[in-house]
Amino acid sequence: MEQGMNGFETAHWPVGIGRLVELRFLEARPKQTVGMPIDTPVLACPVAPTDAHWFSKGNGQANFGFGYIPHDDGLLMTIRAQIGGLQVYWIAEMADPEVWAAIDKWRRVKRAPVMFEIRKGARSDKVFGVFDVPLGTLHNEAYRHRPDPVPTAQRLHSIVSFVGSGALQLRASTDMAGVPLRQVLTNVIVTGRLEPFVKASPVPA
Repeated sequence: MEQGMNGFETAHWPVGIGRLVELRFLEARPKQTVGMPIDTPVLACPVAPTDAHWFSKGNGQANFGFGYIPHDDGLLMTIRAQIGGLQVYWIAEMADPEVWAAIDKWRRVKRAPVMFEIRKGARSDKVFGVFDVPLGTLHNEAYRHRPDPVPTAQRLHSIVSFVGSGALQLRASTDMAGVPLRQVLTNVIVTGRLEPFVKASPVPA
């Protein structure tokens, strides 16, 4: 596994580095987030220039949700945002406390801010969106307090390898009736507990 500027390089599908950054640390606060506390986490991910056009093809429909998928080491959390025919996945460790803290804050304000960073060389264009958070019990909430595996470089490598295998693209289905998927992008959320392993030497599979 090798890390590029915007994501991980795998033998198959590209995998972006997703992250959580509080509103207070953004260079400019998006107008869509007015009224949100400054410590509200923004869910961010890189977007390749070749995929930038998907953000101008929206038909006004959008969806945001949570789920889980089985993995060799247990369950992984999924966060999905769909904008028209584009679906973006963020994958995280199911019991990652930083991700659950972010979810708790989104549920309090009933919205989740998302930032798509379209990078081309030194230039970075940002597309922001604010999605309604599902009401009631989330699909993955029953697994919130599962045993929390110790984060390691090998575990991060295993997750990235799985996400880069194309399994998510193959099983993805639209979250909006009558709106077929045209593109699926994938990211692994790198929180503080995984950050030390991102720049580590490539780990054998």
